[in-house]
Amino acid sequence: MRELYDYGLPFSKLVADNVDALMDRIDRKKASLIIIDGLMGEGKTTLGVEIGQYVELTKSRQVSWHFWKDWKFDLSKQLALGGIDFQEKLQLCHDSDLHVVVYDEAGDFGKRGAISAFNRDLNRIFQTFRAYKILVICCLPSFDILDNEIFKQGVPRLLLNCHGRDLRSGDIRGYGLEEMFYLKRKMKELVNPMKAYQFVRPNFRGHFLDLEPGKSAQLHAISIKGKKEVLSKSIIRNQGLICVSEIAKKLNRSVNWVRQKLRTMKHFKPVKIYKKTKYYEEQILLVLEEELKYKT
Repeated sequence: MRELYDYGLPFSKLVADNVDALMDRIDRKKASLIIIDGLMGEGKTTLGVEIGQYVELTKSRQVSWHFWKDWKFDLSKQLALGGIDFQEKLQLCHDSDLHVVVYDEAGDFGKRGAISAFNRDLNRIFQTFRAYKILVICCLPSFDILDNEIFKQGVPRLLLNCHGRDLRSGDIRGYGLEEMFYLKRKMKELVNPMKAYQFVRPNFRGHFLDLEPGKSAQLHAISIKGKKEVLSKSIIRNQGLICVSEIAKKLNRSVNWVRQKLRTMKHFKPVKIYKKTKYYEEQILLVLEEELKYKT
């Protein structure tokens, strides 16, 4: 399978031109965000990783057919699966002198309250970390998930809508910030919001190729692992189990306080251990709440 077009990139030149413009903004410490959205299986993360590789090659001044095989995008450090992982990877990229991080929602938005939490964190992150000069790429099912405040502040600069993907390639519709506002308005009018892309003309259209088989398999394995972890945690929640950090949050107490209490409550044992995290029946919350009421 061919992995690059004749000009040495796996996506249209117009995508590269827009990414270059965003990197210029970032060099001037202006917060900039690329959003890649589209339905499941349309290649959002693939395109995000390819843009990440392009940015790292550009920073090392090695953008050509010859150098593309010199893989500089580190999937272990620069691909974040979920909101918590995203914050950790952003700091890791800064510490490792890397220039781009790709956020993959990885099931985050199936969780109750995850949208609000991510929007709150994203606002704070761009206020705090724009001095890091790191390009953030968010891969989402729909860009409209993000809070309006982010758009009012002018943080998202480029929207790439992935669609029409087959076994070899996919299509791209590219929009600027102003066009995103028109799309958001149209989405509110339609029964099927994703049809808004048919009514708002993109700034440009393009294409992208799939990753070469080795990288594609590596990305697939990481993505599947992340989604399995989300599923496992969802099953645990559905079983009515709760971990120490969640108990602490609900009781407005420190994690150390909860752990000390659990040591004295010998009859309450964890009913499940997942990735070294102990989970207890929710009944333990009632017991601790009663103890707090008694002491107050």
